[in-house]
Amino acid sequence: MRSSLVRLLAVPTLAAVSALAGCSEVQVNFSETQTHTFEPSDYERVLERWTRDEEVYVLDGLDNALTVTATFRSWEYRQAYIDRYAYDFRLTDTERQALERTQREELEQAHVFLVATTATRNTWADLSAADTPWKIRLVNDQGDVVEPLPDAHDPPGIERVKDVTPVQQAYYPYITVFRKVFVIRFPRRLPDGTDVLGPGVRSFTLEFAGALGRAELRWSSSVE
Repeated sequence: MRSSLVRLLAVPTLAAVSALAGCSEVQVNFSETQTHTFEPSDYERVLERWTRDEEVYVLDGLDNALTVTATFRSWEYRQAYIDRYAYDFRLTDTERQALERTQREELEQAHVFLVATTATRNTWADLSAADTPWKIRLVNDQGDVVEPLPDAHDPPGIERVKDVTPVQQAYYPYITVFRKVFVIRFPRRLPDGTDVLGPGVRSFTLEFAGALGRAELRWSSSVE
């Protein structure tokens, strides 16, 4: 019987294809001290700047091994979210300040990503399963690597969002009924105490790797 060779390929999205065609890569500001002031209408633009996506296909049968979209909840993104949320829900100054404190506290606890996945097989898209086919890592351009916080952490490193709310769908339009949604948290600091995304880091990659292939979502700094 003739054997078949399974080929694996990470297929870039339209944005990635545009970049290969000559468009410059979208760069962002990693600063957590800079204050940004946004209009409510700026939210979608900022969300897009901090969101990356990629697809992995098993070409023998054209199975979609993984489609993944991830938003890095940076300080810039969070400020745009605060301004939009405060506008949408008509928050008082006190309520807005409370929301900002909550966002700042979460920022200082972990590096956080909102991730949505889908695949030909449901099990391939489940990042929180004990037997998930994906190893997830955060890698900076210095070669430092961290994995998600442990399940025993409160909150856990990989948290499945089982009941997606209309508010979440409104603020993350790529969330659909066909996609699984997760919050993935990485430790902020390396064993020597330095921040994984601290000064000197010019880019980082959120990796999903395994026998089915590899997806690499990359964010680059606009600051020299």
